[in-house]
Amino acid sequence: ERVVHRNAEVIFDSRVVFVIGSPGTGKTTLATKLAAYLKEHGISERMTLAAAVGPGISACEEVNAYARLLNIRSENFAISDISTAVQETSNRLIVDVNASHHDAVAAIQDVMQRIGSDKVSILQAIPGGSSATMINNQCKLYRQLQPIIALTKLDECEAMPDELSALAIEGSGVGLLTGTRSIVGGIAIAT
Repeated sequence: ERVVHRNAEVIFDSRVVFVIGSPGTGKTTLATKLAAYLKEHGISERMTLAAAVGPGISACEEVNAYARLLNIRSENFAISDISTAVQETSNRLIVDVNASHHDAVAAIQDVMQRIGSDKVSILQAIPGGSSATMINNQCKLYRQLQPIIALTKLDECEAMPDELSALAIEGSGVGLLTGTRSIVGGIAIAT
């Protein structure tokens, strides 16, 4: 009961969804899969797939390519400008955050304060084959945001009991399950 998030569907009602995590965890693919899911299920007509990058980090061109593939808008922002960007659009935003956890937490908290925490969801990408130690460390970085955990890359590796125990103890609940290969139809809601 503590492994699975109680209300993962809140993601589909949020105006802004931030996808956070360490580099290489599958954030960009996860953000794209979420956009595809929303489009495929007719949940959102006006949507933007965005990348927010921290100082010294170059913009992610994959976000632009995936947005073209899905025929939706794309944007690139500096993490420090994300709050302004959110306020300047009425589109639903799915934001791939590529910044230090300090910068990401500060920017996301600012957005939540400005537009209301009920309009923001946070997804934390954690690869399914991560060790319990990595899960503990990753969950601690973003704990104050209480993100919904998305287990990624499950077609490459599997989660074992030790890792699931770490998620139950340290995480705020697994909400999404996804693999690497498929963009459309590539997300499952954890139950």
